[in-house]
Amino acid sequence: MRVGVIADQHFPFEDKRYLPFVINTFDCYGVDHVLNIGDVADLYHAGKYVHDLNHLEPARELEKAQRCIDKWKLHFPMMDVCIGNHDARILKRATENGIVSDKWIKPFADAWNTPTWNWRKEFVIDGVLYTHGDGRGGITGARLLALNKGMSAVMGHSHRYAAVHFIAQQGRKHSLFGANVGCGVDKKSYAFAYAIDTTEWVHACAVVLDGNPIVVAM
Repeated sequence: MRVGVIADQHFPFEDKRYLPFVINTFDCYGVDHVLNIGDVADLYHAGKYVHDLNHLEPARELEKAQRCIDKWKLHFPMMDVCIGNHDARILKRATENGIVSDKWIKPFADAWNTPTWNWRKEFVIDGVLYTHGDGRGGITGARLLALNKGMSAVMGHSHRYAAVHFIAQQGRKHSLFGANVGCGVDKKSYAFAYAIDTTEWVHACAVVLDGNPIVVAM
């Protein structure tokens, strides 16, 4: 299988150049299965840290995020989606306030009008684990994830890294790998003011061809 991996987008705060870059990359590699590594939406208004006083009102932010999703859905109507920590922000706020019933909480596919997108915490395709990578930051995050799970792994979450780490293990016929796919966000947005003084983030996506990873920088 030729899996195309879309990195963190944080709608509506994505880099406008990212969609054409992903389309072109996936076309070049003949991708036949599309997977989003998570943090599809930012949900800035649901975060716990101090907000910019000029930020979008929640309803407006959600409206703009939905328009972004609708645009990507036109190009990628079928997609597996890993649920990221930002995607889950509203669920966390609901749980903190005792709102846990299915009566009040919609599934992600319903909330974002993506009936043909398959939202789950993680996927395993051709023996490779795909998950957002919550709690596994840093340059070695993907490598440690692969070692911990005992299988090759692809993750997002760490915007500043996009690379493949191969891990040779005694007794294994093939090396494991841990791949981080970078991001597709607009770092100049107020949503990322917390990282304004950090290293520049890497815009990238990935393709995994029959279990063999390639990370492509924008």
